[in-house]
Amino acid sequence: MRAQLQPVSRQIATAKALWYWLIASLAALIGSAILLAQTPEFWMQSWIWDNEKLLPFDHLVLASQGANILAMNLARIPSLVPDYIVAAFSRLISDDIRKQALAYILIISSAQILLASLLLARVVRLSLFNSIPLIVVTSFGLGFVCPVFALNHSLASLPMNHGGNLFLVFLLMLLVMRASALTHAKANSSQQILIFVICLAGALSNRMFILQASLPGLVVLARPLHAANRQACSRHRRAMVALILGSALGLLFSNGLIRTGCTPPRDWDTNRLIMHIQELFILRSDALGVGWIMAAALAICLAFLVRSLRQKTSDQTTDLCLFMILSAVFTLLVYPFIFTNQGSIPGRDPAANLRYLFPLLLGAPVVFSRLWVAVASNSFKAISYPSSPWLSILLLLALATTMLPQLSSAKIAVTQWNNPYAVFLRQSIPDNVAVLTPYESEYLLGSRSLKAGNHWKSWASQLTFNGVPNPWDQGKAEFYTNQQTHQQRNYQALLIKTQDANVALEWFGLPSKRIINNALGVELWRFNDGLRSSPNRKVAESLASRFRVACK
Repeated sequence: MRAQLQPVSRQIATAKALWYWLIASLAALIGSAILLAQTPEFWMQSWIWDNEKLLPFDHLVLASQGANILAMNLARIPSLVPDYIVAAFSRLISDDIRKQALAYILIISSAQILLASLLLARVVRLSLFNSIPLIVVTSFGLGFVCPVFALNHSLASLPMNHGGNLFLVFLLMLLVMRASALTHAKANSSQQILIFVICLAGALSNRMFILQASLPGLVVLARPLHAANRQACSRHRRAMVALILGSALGLLFSNGLIRTGCTPPRDWDTNRLIMHIQELFILRSDALGVGWIMAAALAICLAFLVRSLRQKTSDQTTDLCLFMILSAVFTLLVYPFIFTNQGSIPGRDPAANLRYLFPLLLGAPVVFSRLWVAVASNSFKAISYPSSPWLSILLLLALATTMLPQLSSAKIAVTQWNNPYAVFLRQSIPDNVAVLTPYESEYLLGSRSLKAGNHWKSWASQLTFNGVPNPWDQGKAEFYTNQQTHQQRNYQALLIKTQDANVALEWFGLPSKRIINNALGVELWRFNDGLRSSPNRKVAESLASRFRVACK
């Protein structure tokens, strides 16, 4: 009888676990919508149509046509995991890039909140359904006093912007803390396999992962090796081996298995660095510099470590704080050489985009929440925390009602607005005619933005401003309509700004037809010589070469 009941009890336990994670994911989803809506700029359509952010979606379209992603020219930070995986899932939801982008953003943001909440639940005696609202409220409060914090929380949800790296850093932090806990005496091979896989994916996707996760994780795992529990020490060593092997193989594959863009220059500019630090630590009546939030988080971590040393105790808070401090130290060692490559945001100060500091900046809510719990526990000894999934969701929904105007703006960006240049192309040329465009940095005129606006049914490819195909983030597969036979697409059109018409004449000569759109300030040139047209000849000449970015 007992044997018959065991399968039933397992099914009940599985159903409960599934229900638990579904409700937790729903709570994280509501929390992510609240925090994303805190940044008005985020819901502008510019985020959806940015040429760089569309890269994984574009590469996945090429892969569906038979191209090999590993043979493509990837970004200098490839961001294969999780960016390409989440983009692939988003493409299953809709063929409309606006809905795909929304799905991607909500999935990544929810996953980051869920992992941050799991980290908090691990270091304090709170259930996950208490941790999620606390992380969301703390993040919301930090965003309220510091708009740059709220902006970077939104930036971390975008593809190809180090948000995927933040996800992997949080995930490895969680696995390392679990592996370092001496209370788990049993060796767990699946946990070591996960550490290996995460480190492999992280180092392959973003080399900053080594500094921000692998090295701090190694130190945290090495710390308890003096423990008397021999079995626990053995588990730590195996976890360390998995971490080292995964990270080393990821770096090796990133150099030999995939093609990436050039590493940006690393220069020391004292004047710009001083200005950047001043921007980070600005103090105004209407806003707090984001540097103060990061400094406070590190100070809190340092205080917890000092307390641990004085009391000669060690717990999961010690592991969390040691990981955070080491991650910050290793990042800041190289940050003065690379901070100028983080990208700028129109209308914002240069310190607004801090994607290299995401683990420290967006890990701060975990540290602050840990402090809140410590203060509450000391002030109210008998405090009890009701743990109800539905109570957590109701609290989050109540907070979400304050952000309804911003959420309605998101609906407009996702459902009603389209790229006007893509609409112009769709009305002017048939789908079997491919177009060239030289405006990579102007998000609406970028080739991927034009393709996405037409659901990739019509094709556009990028030129340099010398009139030749641009190998940056584009491989040869970009220009083939048949990936097996390498049949070239039919490039019989050029989209050019009216002011650049004379330059285009030097590249390709006179077109057969010019379609001028004065409202948009552009011209569409048509060439009717088939594969013998000057644009097609230019593309063919480039494809006959190695077609790689020449790095200095």
